[in-house]
Amino acid sequence: MIGAAKRKSISPPGLTALWTILLLVVALCLGQTRVWGFEITPQPASGIFAPANPLSIGENYDGWQYDASDSPLAAKGTIPSAGGVIRQFEQQGAKTYYRVFSGDATTGQWLTAVPPRSSAWAQEALALPRDNTASFIQKVVVPNGTKLERSRAIPMLDWGRTRGGAEQFKLLERIPDANFGPGVPLR
Repeated sequence: MIGAAKRKSISPPGLTALWTILLLVVALCLGQTRVWGFEITPQPASGIFAPANPLSIGENYDGWQYDASDSPLAAKGTIPSAGGVIRQFEQQGAKTYYRVFSGDATTGQWLTAVPPRSSAWAQEALALPRDNTASFIQKVVVPNGTKLERSRAIPMLDWGRTRGGAEQFKLLERIPDANFGPGVPLR
């Protein structure tokens, strides 16, 4: 009985059962495309625009030049204004987006999918240039097949915008001016 405590090895039938269970687990999991709850999705080749749906993945990169047509502040150089995962896609079917502006800038490239709650919220969350007080909001109908870029607004400390983080869309192609609705005051 004294020597029995020293022999704690697995018996050959126990070792066989362990290997069988391990092999079964591996065999059952090989066909899975999910790892830790994230599904593997196909990625189109570089330069190919994917349809705008939850499975689309476009070309990802770190930044993009600021659209100087929306702000005289950026006209002198390029200012990165987009962050997060940046995706390019082609709009599938016509869709209504929203755009905030001030003054008489009734067209522009930067849009949102959801109307901002207030002027102050739009200025901070979209990190708008100081000259854009988001006095007005307008509906913008983006036609089928239009190329867009989706990103998150980054904080613009030079403009006093410390928040950012809102989802934004940049038109990569010109759309007709008639697709920009009338500006409605935004409080």
